[in-house]
Amino acid sequence: MNKLTLFNLSGKLETNDHILANHIRDFLDKYYTVRTRSFNNKQMDEKVYASKIASENTYYFHINQLKHFYYYLKTINYTLKLDERIDNRDYKIEKCFFKIREGWVPRDYQEPIIDFILTPNLDSKELTGSKLVPIATGRGKAQPLDAKIKVPGGWSTMGAMQVDTIITAKDGSPTKVTGVYPQGKMPVYKITFIDGRTCEASDEHLWKVFIKDEKKENRKYQIVNTLRLKELTERNILVSYLDLIDPEILSNINLPINPYLLGALLGDGGFTLGSIKITKYDKEFIDKIKTLIPDSMELVTYDDIRWKIVNKVKGLNKSFLITELRKLGLLGKYSYEKFIPNEYLFSSTEQKIELLQGLLDTDGSINKNGSIIYGTSSYFLAKAVQYLIRSIGGLANISSSIPYYTKNGIKCQGKLAYKIGIRYKYPEKLFTLTRKLDRLKGYTKRANNLKLRIESVEYIGEKETQCISIDHPDKLYITDNFIVTHNTSVSLFALAKIQQRIGIVILPIFIDQWIKSIATVHETTTDKVMVIQGSKALRLLIQLAKEDSLESPYIIFSSRTLQDFVTAYESNPELTEEMYGIRPIELFPLLGIGVLLNDESHAHFHALFKILLHTNVKFQIGLSATLISDNWIIKKMHNIMYPKNSIYETTETNRYTDIYAISYTISPNNLRHIKTNNYGSNMYSHTAYEKSIMRRDHMLVSYYKLITNTIDDYFIEEYLANDKLLIFVATVELASNLVKHLTLRYPKFNVKRYCEDDPYDNLHNSDIIVSTVISAGTAVDIKDLRVCIQTISISSSVSNLQSLGRLRKLSDRDVKFCYLYAGNLNKQKEYHIKRVELFKDKSNKIIYRSSSVGL
Repeated sequence: MNKLTLFNLSGKLETNDHILANHIRDFLDKYYTVRTRSFNNKQMDEKVYASKIASENTYYFHINQLKHFYYYLKTINYTLKLDERIDNRDYKIEKCFFKIREGWVPRDYQEPIIDFILTPNLDSKELTGSKLVPIATGRGKAQPLDAKIKVPGGWSTMGAMQVDTIITAKDGSPTKVTGVYPQGKMPVYKITFIDGRTCEASDEHLWKVFIKDEKKENRKYQIVNTLRLKELTERNILVSYLDLIDPEILSNINLPINPYLLGALLGDGGFTLGSIKITKYDKEFIDKIKTLIPDSMELVTYDDIRWKIVNKVKGLNKSFLITELRKLGLLGKYSYEKFIPNEYLFSSTEQKIELLQGLLDTDGSINKNGSIIYGTSSYFLAKAVQYLIRSIGGLANISSSIPYYTKNGIKCQGKLAYKIGIRYKYPEKLFTLTRKLDRLKGYTKRANNLKLRIESVEYIGEKETQCISIDHPDKLYITDNFIVTHNTSVSLFALAKIQQRIGIVILPIFIDQWIKSIATVHETTTDKVMVIQGSKALRLLIQLAKEDSLESPYIIFSSRTLQDFVTAYESNPELTEEMYGIRPIELFPLLGIGVLLNDESHAHFHALFKILLHTNVKFQIGLSATLISDNWIIKKMHNIMYPKNSIYETTETNRYTDIYAISYTISPNNLRHIKTNNYGSNMYSHTAYEKSIMRRDHMLVSYYKLITNTIDDYFIEEYLANDKLLIFVATVELASNLVKHLTLRYPKFNVKRYCEDDPYDNLHNSDIIVSTVISAGTAVDIKDLRVCIQTISISSSVSNLQSLGRLRKLSDRDVKFCYLYAGNLNKQKEYHIKRVELFKDKSNKIIYRSSSVGL
């Protein structure tokens, strides 16, 4: 008897046909990852991406694996006859009401992600199947432990962050840290901005950036990781910007000297000889200073240019300002030694602006194009002004030069001078003097959309990293040099709209953070979140559900608990069902869970895959910023679990082709028979290379196998109706022979040659086309061409780009360009390196593979 039961995410096949059981086992060989034991080089099965129930001929496959299984049976001419087919996909889902807390509103750039999650599949009006959102909740925001984090009134470090630490959000308000996620050593990059500021972040750190190119309609905000940011900055046609911070919301503090007065004294004041002098010929400025000095003091002058601040009562030894300047460490400082005391740097925004007004009314200027310049001979003062401008959400870039002057007819070198170029959204707030404000007229509007341009992203090495989640609606916080970074709560917005009981499967380390996040974003309390950790808790949950006493709308499962449940059932189904009262596949329908969310999918992917085989849930959402692997089998399973159309694309790009660089090795015995140049020439010739292979049957057989393995892995494995494959070879002779070989190897496909005088219809009426670069490398369009295999090593950039250009973007599937090269032939390796450089800006991604077949 052969019986197939369909569930939402998997299928169960039961059989007592030993032949079919053997075919299933052969099929499953493709879904094992293996490891090699070092002591005897023996390969041992490590993990299998399917499930077999012991003592029963019962197998569970992922729903997307079934089509591959059916195709496999066809290739071996086995007809599967089902005695029974059952559809178990429908069950009663518990409806729940969720409400987002007041103030938590999705940002404009989050809305498309939420829409993606909430959009039903094409073949269903319900939310079914799986979707992957490549934005991690506990990862993807990692920064080095020494990265600075803005806290109210000062700075802390990422390494010092703890749950409930108060930090400063992007809008300047104080916010609480709700989760701390150590990430271990990760690749770290240095990001440099237009005004010289820098920060460090991991390769997966998420940024909200404004992408700008020549077309206005393409200018928009996107969420990208650091690697994508690096890619964008290296493309000349695109410019990336971050939003600048809003000023920190702080109350005024007690300062010993009025901020404007201190700024004016640092600008045009002198206090090196025990007295306070101001040199300025500006009545408006002097009148303002008169209102700010203590009542016990007055301004006196002898020529309306040089002024002194003195005590009104003669004979008093103590001067209030001198006393305070001495306490601040400023008394006696020369111009090039001046600085801004720390308490002023961490004062309120209003006090910082007053301080800047004093500095810029004295030593600030506005040039002809409306740019603001502050000049000083003090490095410390220059850095402090830069800090102040950045802290209120502006741009400040420092430059330096050595001035020269003439004395007694001799050219003399002055002290190093610093200029700070300043841009601010509200430049009129930085001055009080009428004559300077008049120069700003006409230049204030263009500053309203001020943003921070990213200049470069460079790798600096691996560092210990950590990331945080915060209790703030837009999830943006401030790091080194007042740079805004991103955190996300998109999944919780979407779950609130689904209005069904939620199951969350995560590693134990993330349970506490998820509980707090739910209670932060949703209008609920932590006691409404049920945590299932351990077999005892799982059995109690099942009992509650059977008694119809389950009330919690949120159920968090430790992935290890569910994994243990599945593993026990695989090894002893009768005992496990007796112990728990149900089979794993019955759990979620019993609980009425309609949507399953799994966080950090990459961190426990195999366990999650096995759990989902036994989890009959309508809809599951995966969160992971790094669902990637160098292991080809695991990568294949990623694609099975999350096909391309189920993954949210965080960025839009016209670079749609995935390139696979596949190397192989030629044995030393065969290498001596290889020819790489024609008679009388020293130039590399792939024609000569192919001919030398065709002269020896054993090498030709291996070469055919190299090509068919590539076809199997990159074309057959993910074949969809109407897909076409184009293979380039160097010679017409090999094209003809290869067509014969492929026709026998793939009898269900129409294989044709397109060379010389072959009919043009061969390009359009064939499934697999074998051609040369001369015949099909340019000026032909092949509808539904999905995969191109280039067997020729070519140096010509034009020919390489023409070959790549045969592929066109397909709306519902990815396209692949695979090229083969011998890794131990110098010229082919050289051409491979050249291709990587050529293709990196013209492809979606480049993936490196090593073939198991050699010559």
